Amino acid sequence: MDMKVEIGWAENNFLLRDIDELVSMHAKEAYIDGDKGILIIIDPDEFLLEELENRGIKFKKVGEG
Repeated sequence: MDMKVEIGWAENNFLLRDIDELVSMHAKEAYIDGDKGILIIIDPDEFLLEELENRGIKFKKVGEG
């Protein structure tokens, strides 16, 4: 099973294009849930998680998906 990470729009101020390449290189896949206002990242590696933290982007690990 893969880890899932959620990034909410409300508590973060970033543009998707700013992290698009990063996500494409360091995660299995990502998609947007417009109803919930979140970006869901599937199976991010440690580099991606660290980089999100360095950029001040808050995320929530939601377990295995």
